[in-house]
Amino acid sequence: MTNKILIIDDEENLTLLVSVRLESFGYDVLVANDGIRGLEIAKEEKPDLILLDLMMPGMDGVEVAKKLKENPETQNIPYFVFTAGKGDEYSEKIRNMGGIGVVPKPYEPEDIKALLENFFN
Repeated sequence: MTNKILIIDDEENLTLLVSVRLESFGYDVLVANDGIRGLEIAKEEKPDLILLDLMMPGMDGVEVAKKLKENPETQNIPYFVFTAGKGDEYSEKIRNMGGIGVVPKPYEPEDIKALLENFFN
């Protein structure tokens, strides 16, 4: 069974690069370029994991995380957070929001691959 990953990030070039790379690693990848669409896809598709950007226009990642946890249909979907800020300053906040970790930006697809291999194994 292929693991399904949802990337919620407004940086379209970056999500394209990462999604193509993750698909080449054997993952089924869904992409949303804003928080509202990300919530819709999470509810419809029930991914195994979400990679969520914190800094997005409109609905930011904090609000998306809050709404994921409030909805019984999505509250158990684990997520990692992408942030351009220092990961350490966000780690505790993310864990308090129900996230499982922080991935600092910029990141390389190989770094994400290693993170996912650790998570799924």
